[in-house]
Amino acid sequence: MRVAIVEDDRVQAETLKKYVDDYRRTHDYGTGETLVFGNGETFLGYCEKNSVDIVFMDIVMPGMDGMTVCEKIRERNSSMIIVFVTDMAQFAVRGYKVDALDYIVKPVTEGGFRLAMDRAFRKAAGRAGAVISVRTDDGLIKLPIAEITYAEVLGHNVLYHVTGGRSFRSYKPLSEAEKELLPHGFVRANRFYLVNVRHVRAVQEYTMDVGGEKLQISTRKKKEVLEAVAQWLGDG
Repeated sequence: MRVAIVEDDRVQAETLKKYVDDYRRTHDYGTGETLVFGNGETFLGYCEKNSVDIVFMDIVMPGMDGMTVCEKIRERNSSMIIVFVTDMAQFAVRGYKVDALDYIVKPVTEGGFRLAMDRAFRKAAGRAGAVISVRTDDGLIKLPIAEITYAEVLGHNVLYHVTGGRSFRSYKPLSEAEKELLPHGFVRANRFYLVNVRHVRAVQEYTMDVGGEKLQISTRKKKEVLEAVAQWLGDG
């Protein structure tokens, strides 16, 4: 993931960059780029020859304001994830004009940032067609995350169930699978299952239909599951 920060206030920019880099480390995205731009014009110039997955955009800046920058971005790029950062929330509500995903009100807190980043990374990952590497008895394979319906723990193994009724067994703890999948729209349904919310057809009481299979939801996890499904539908 290439993340850009467009912010004319140096302290705010450094704070956002720290939050992005900390998020990468805790979610195993350490190889991505985090770029900082002091104004919108420089950012637009960069975008003419380079791709950006997510941008945290200040609205009020000298020269071209953030809303205008994003309008120009949308003229040639419909997939970039836009999150506005502003101390004037009334401006951010105009974000629907440029299909902004979210906005954060200054001063930015780490908690507020993480909520926005969770949504942004999930949506960007879905658009990018993210994959994970899975080592099986037959060798290393690449699995598109969008095709994984759920991951199931079986002893010391994780069984990845994918569309078409296929499955792939890998020797690893579920905690490792969580690190790979939770940032990409998965939720822990109970101590045995990580479920891809893209494939949830229905939730009834403590049972969920995942790609045609019925899986149990633990009492402790039901609220989290319902919130994850609702949020994913809202982001789509």
